[in-house]
Amino acid sequence: MQPMNLFKTTLWSGLAVAIKTFSNLLISKVLALYVGPSGFAVLGQFQNIVQTAQVFSGSMVQQGVIKYTAEFYDEPIEKIKFWQAAFKIIVYSSLLLAVILVSSSHWLAARALHCPNYSYLFIALGLVIFFYVMNNFLLAILNGEKEIKSYSYYSIILSLQGLVLTVILTSVFKLPGALWSLLLNQSLIFLFFYPFLKKKLPIKIKQLWGNVEKIYIKKLLVFGAMSVVSAIALPCTQIAIRTLIIHKLSVEAAGYWQAVTRISDSYLAIITSVLSVYYLPKLSSLKNYVSLKGEILQAYKYILPATILLALLIFLLKKPIVYVLLSKKFLPILPLIGAQLIGDILKIGSWLLGFVMWAKGNIKLFILTEVIFSFTYFLFAWIGIQYFELIGVLSAFCLNYFLYWITIGYFLNRNIKSGLSE
Repeated sequence: MQPMNLFKTTLWSGLAVAIKTFSNLLISKVLALYVGPSGFAVLGQFQNIVQTAQVFSGSMVQQGVIKYTAEFYDEPIEKIKFWQAAFKIIVYSSLLLAVILVSSSHWLAARALHCPNYSYLFIALGLVIFFYVMNNFLLAILNGEKEIKSYSYYSIILSLQGLVLTVILTSVFKLPGALWSLLLNQSLIFLFFYPFLKKKLPIKIKQLWGNVEKIYIKKLLVFGAMSVVSAIALPCTQIAIRTLIIHKLSVEAAGYWQAVTRISDSYLAIITSVLSVYYLPKLSSLKNYVSLKGEILQAYKYILPATILLALLIFLLKKPIVYVLLSKKFLPILPLIGAQLIGDILKIGSWLLGFVMWAKGNIKLFILTEVIFSFTYFLFAWIGIQYFELIGVLSAFCLNYFLYWITIGYFLNRNIKSGLSE
């Protein structure tokens, strides 16, 4: 990539992240005013369900589409075969999941949201899930085709549309409106902006359906194994912990936990953007142990201190942040923010090593650690809530990422050093 292209990529990516972060902060404020802590808990639960549903309906192949589109950038016939394979996976997965969601809507609403009256949400999710996954699929093609401007523009419109929908529907219909805005955003943008997208895409939707060799499906599914585990493990663990908090404490307590998590996600978006745009591609390009070790040390020299500074700033301004971004109803989260910020620092510290597993394709180590530490997170949270209530859950978050950091540090140092030349 030429310097000017790199500058433009950074500029557009940064703009998209900034607008998304700003939109999420405003959405948090609107939700805090109109749905309160208990509404936060329900929204967080449903959001995790939607994330998990997207994975099972075909989003698992998104990273594979990006990889093979970029890899076969100058070989249109080959990359189209991967797109056709991905599209077939999406269609069949979405249909199967739609049947499951619609037929099990009452049970899912009662078990996951603790309210059978919300069964209509799962029916609606089954009807629109295809559009969710098609959004991710088309964005993956744009990303792989290096259409960064179009990709960023589409992401910006998605963020702004989500903001407008949430403000209007939540202010009028309160919690049901907020839930509907979560469902409708990606569906509407696909329907309204596909005419724009098809001008940028190198293939028409109708051309995606055709005979597909099994080898292409297999390659996408194998490469998507890490994405599947990563995308399922966290939402499922969060659902389990949120349910635990509701049962052991209250719905309001679960809302406080969700609010703290939302503040964390908002400011960490800046750091995760750097990791995705610069750090991961850089790690992937390095072929020897010395260079790889040097890049990791550079990340610890700059990215980790930046995270610490951001966390310190959030801590010092925590009371104004709660008043401005949430409301006085959320003042009980003030004692929780410190523990969450410590956990955030430990999380980014561990992710600087975790991204090495992605870059170097350490699939077994990645899957094993994701599964084990998702389980230990819930286990530590279950123990912590017994003795320390909500602060025990935040302490579990810190402990889990501390142990994760040590574990992957030990195994990566051994595996990478033996797998790469000095």
